[in-house]
Amino acid sequence: MFKPFRQIPALPEGYPGPVIRTSTILFAKGNFGRVTCQRLVSGPFEIWHSVYETLQDCRIRFHHKKAFLGVHAVLQGESFYEIPDFHTVNFKEQQCNFYYQPLLDGTVDLQKRHVYQSLNMCLRAAQVKAYLALFDTGQLFTEKLFQKEPVALHPAPLQMGFALKGIINEILGFTSAIDRQDLFLKIKIHEFLFYLFSASVPTDPIKPEIRDRLGEVKKMIEQNYTQHFTIRLLARKCGMNTTSFKIAFKTAFGMAPFEYLIETRLHMAVELLRKRDLSIQRVADAVGYKSFGSFIKAFKRKFGATPGQIKKTFPIEP
Repeated sequence: MFKPFRQIPALPEGYPGPVIRTSTILFAKGNFGRVTCQRLVSGPFEIWHSVYETLQDCRIRFHHKKAFLGVHAVLQGESFYEIPDFHTVNFKEQQCNFYYQPLLDGTVDLQKRHVYQSLNMCLRAAQVKAYLALFDTGQLFTEKLFQKEPVALHPAPLQMGFALKGIINEILGFTSAIDRQDLFLKIKIHEFLFYLFSASVPTDPIKPEIRDRLGEVKKMIEQNYTQHFTIRLLARKCGMNTTSFKIAFKTAFGMAPFEYLIETRLHMAVELLRKRDLSIQRVADAVGYKSFGSFIKAFKRKFGATPGQIKKTFPIEP
């Protein structure tokens, strides 16, 4: 057993998780190990990031009289939950699901000498109403919610892909001005909900004519990768507003428009590096980078090595 959570002013020494600015830090420890939670309230949203560091096998009970509506995501470790009306739920690493629990009461089994990280996004019904109405699985969820019965969006936890993992990283790693945090989190949580709910749709959620327009924009980026596009310009090419365009492009191709532009530039840079007579500066210029430093940083983030290191791996052409 461990003592009740207490609020502490700073994260404990050796804390292995991300630092969430403006969050309240709650801490508890015992012979099983320690638990650190960062709680962030942003308008109607409440985010809990929890890290369990175990010293021995243990079973922890979680209990709250308040109903839970929202996302549970396991970021690290494999957890086994005993939840009334759901029996045993096995969450593997990088899996998530959307739940309604009128009474949050259950247990989780953790193994010794392991680190577990989880993320909960607690929402209000008004924040998910549009998604419940838009997607087929939302209709069943709405019926259970109205009857105050426990329900999960997906029959089994959903494996998070590139998009969902990227959004979580952005939520946890927010570093911009504090006065923009609420708006930023609102956008990112809604973006996360869109992908989570649309994952239940067996058919293509994008209309054929929209997908054709997105394909044309994608081709335009590939053919003119040295140009500096704006989201407004690309969205106009599709006949969409900027928000709908960004969501649709990422849904269709797995990455945001600017991410795809950078991806195209960097892969073209590798091809140019094969020509050993070109300097790295000239390669950066040729693929559309005005800042040499930005090119080096982006290249290393993508490939894990500098352009110079990659260049040395190519044979000298006769």
